[in-house]
Amino acid sequence: MKILAINGAVREGGNTDIALQFLKKVCREESLIVHEVKLREANIKDCDGCYKCVEAGYCVVPDDMQKIYSYLESSDCLPRPTTFAVLRAL
Repeated sequence: MKILAINGAVREGGNTDIALQFLKKVCREESLIVHEVKLREANIKDCDGCYKCVEAGYCVVPDDMQKIYSYLESSDCLPRPTTFAVLRAL
């Protein structure tokens, strides 16, 4: 099973990082594949309104979202830490 853990926390080394480290450790002990995406380290550009996505069927802006899309498509599970029932920075 492939698991994608999206870390939307702004602060490095905080509770979200600690929780995801624990999650990754437990999953690896169970022979699960875990990939973590740290949004604070990702280069994600704003939409510039080019509308090329309408023609191509996907966003053509060259940034890290292309890689994140492929992780999403190939993952079986998407855990996400929350703070006070709010998904962080997504």
